[in-house]
Amino acid sequence: MTKKFTVLLLCVFFHTSFCRNRLNCPAFYGVKNVNMTSLVGKWYEIEKVKTPFEGLFFACTKLELSLPNDFHATGQKTLIANKTGTDGHQYESLIGTLRQSHQSKGEMHLRLTRRLRKTYNVKLVMFDENQYAVFYGCAKLQGPDNEYLFIYSREKTLPFEVLRQLNKNLRYMGVKMSSLIMVDQYNCTIQK
Repeated sequence: MTKKFTVLLLCVFFHTSFCRNRLNCPAFYGVKNVNMTSLVGKWYEIEKVKTPFEGLFFACTKLELSLPNDFHATGQKTLIANKTGTDGHQYESLIGTLRQSHQSKGEMHLRLTRRLRKTYNVKLVMFDENQYAVFYGCAKLQGPDNEYLFIYSREKTLPFEVLRQLNKNLRYMGVKMSSLIMVDQYNCTIQK
């Protein structure tokens, strides 16, 4: 209770950007029972909510999902995730897993870890295996980086109408679209 009251007071007095209409997270249901192999491959980040957690991921951001060596033998529902990006000068990487959760009845959860063991969890909320994957996560009252949204495409661009419809659906679901930024996939000075 004290933490919630303190954050509310900070919001009132300082009008910080992370406080605007974000004391509650929108209720999102994740995509369930996805064929794991349909997610494998390279995904280009098209739009995102900018977060301090990701550091340099302003351009050329990609998410590579791959099968672990024992995927078919063990029947596990986990993929290896590697997210890379740059600010044009430095290269950075996050590693983690994409897992089908038993607790949330088959929803897909992406967990990525950055240096210093900072971790965030997002879930797959919209998916078309040939075009897009949308991940969303929100933590109540966690400061400026409490909302995560990533729109990925199989190509470096997403058709305008598809992106517009995804944004419309996300807005309808309660996501604050004002903090969404485009991710440059073409002016990449550093490739890894």
